[in-house]
Amino acid sequence: ALNPKFFATPAIALKSCYDALMAMFTASRSNIEKACMLLREYDANIAAEIDEEEENIDMLADLVTNYLASMAATNTAENQPEIMNEYYKLVVEFERLGDYATNISETALALHKKDVGLSDIAIQELDVLEDLLKKVLDEAEKAFGSRDIEAAKRIEPLEEVVDDMVEIIRQQHLHRLEIGLCTVTAGTCFVDVL
Repeated sequence: ALNPKFFATPAIALKSCYDALMAMFTASRSNIEKACMLLREYDANIAAEIDEEEENIDMLADLVTNYLASMAATNTAENQPEIMNEYYKLVVEFERLGDYATNISETALALHKKDVGLSDIAIQELDVLEDLLKKVLDEAEKAFGSRDIEAAKRIEPLEEVVDDMVEIIRQQHLHRLEIGLCTVTAGTCFVDVL
């Protein structure tokens, strides 16, 4: 889909970028959901799926970035620089989302290798954060997928709630460490996930 022949018709070329970005977002979101499941019960096959999909996400990021750079060099999209700039930003953000999934998967592996699990309370706290994250990702998907401005406006307040929740959970976690309800190993992994 990212064919240089489309540069002659910038709208088609940008639509190709859009489709690739949606594929990146969808794959990254799926990886985040899978990685969070690994924190509850580790499955090497799911971890391998995450790693394989992360390679695809990285490949798409490179392809879209190179395509946008080549498109800009042709000067055929003079009336589309704002869209191209936003797409550059989204490549980075969607790729970073995939990286977070890989990081969570690696943390789940570390817990598994040490035969350590997160406490029930830690899992409950992560459930709350995951629900909030799902809402943020739902709004992001609506905002980008449907060009829904109202959905975009709902993201920032949700993200602020996530930040506040992370800080509260971090403080509760420190209290659990102080009173011996959590091990240092599990605690370190939990903080990494936060």
